[in-house]
Amino acid sequence: ARARRCAMPAPRDYVVVNGLRYVQPYFHTFDIRVSDKRVGSSVLTALDEQVRFQGRVGDGRDHWARELASGRVRLASDVRRRLPTGGEIPEEWFAAPESLDAPVPPDSFFRVVRHVHEPCVGCEVPRVLLEDSKLVFVDKPAGVPTLAGCGPGLQGENNATRLLNRTRAENNAGADGELFAVNRIDKPVSGVWILAKGSRLAARCRAALAKPGHETKTYLARVRGAVNGPIRIDAPLSVGADGRATTSGDPNESKPAVTLVHPVARYPPPRDDCVLVACRLERSGRFHQIRCHLASAGIPIANDAAYYSGADDSTVDDSTMDDSTTDSSTRRGRDDGGGTEVYADDDDGTLLASVTDPRSFTASCLECGWAAAAAAGD
Repeated sequence: ARARRCAMPAPRDYVVVNGLRYVQPYFHTFDIRVSDKRVGSSVLTALDEQVRFQGRVGDGRDHWARELASGRVRLASDVRRRLPTGGEIPEEWFAAPESLDAPVPPDSFFRVVRHVHEPCVGCEVPRVLLEDSKLVFVDKPAGVPTLAGCGPGLQGENNATRLLNRTRAENNAGADGELFAVNRIDKPVSGVWILAKGSRLAARCRAALAKPGHETKTYLARVRGAVNGPIRIDAPLSVGADGRATTSGDPNESKPAVTLVHPVARYPPPRDDCVLVACRLERSGRFHQIRCHLASAGIPIANDAAYYSGADDSTVDDSTMDDSTTDSSTRRGRDDGGGTEVYADDDDGTLLASVTDPRSFTASCLECGWAAAAAAGD
């Protein structure tokens, strides 16, 4: 399915509790095209199989019946014939389906109003190291993703790019306009991050960095195991069914990847089983390349629980988690990488007041119920 049109929300309030930053839940409207193979199937089947970005109360039929009754699901058909050159689908073309059992007409789009709960992140704010007329160099803290999509066409608020732009606007430092990320750094990783003052400039910078001989990024990592000399890890990578990079995937789907590893220093006791290493990418970087390569070589990053079962700092990286997840164990009662339980409230009940605010709390939203129960300590 392809998101065609999305209404971006207005800036949402941040709530910081116990070292974690939350965003108050908000509504977001998006369009999603019904795939050709689902034309003629029931509205319920198409919704169940294609709209997976929403927590539910009850089974699929009960949930979507409530959404239909509330006006949060509508359908437009024959869109490409009526709009051959593309563009915004007029509001008046959308109407509520007759029933969940009605067949989906050809060339249809759903317009869905979704209640968004963004994952919480660390509360540190990216710090500007250097800025000129075109670029901004930033110290990105660990625990905050550079970008984090929250569904079709929705960048969200709880990521370093949005946080930095909002902070600059509030401090009147954003006179040059919106900043756009040039490179990405994984959520659990800190480091120097580059942004450009304009989307076209950001694209040109990315293209320049991708040219052979122009890539100069160096990563430092604390690994567990022996590294007695330089190591060259040449292992093609693909993304497995669990959302993590793997060196043992289908050879036809794997992409070439080479990581160069150099020992820098050994840690003193009690971490004398760890080594500080410098890692460089010989080619363009792949998804989680260094993390996967180091683990596959028997020298995993010491606090990377995504690739090392013996991680020593309880680090949890949810960057591979699908926003459609509906298992409450992944949404509450877990550590977010800094030793603080997600939705652990303070003595003033700040978080509970935020998640139960009548302006944002929705009884039909499963995640609202989870968040309220977790913040209340239930």
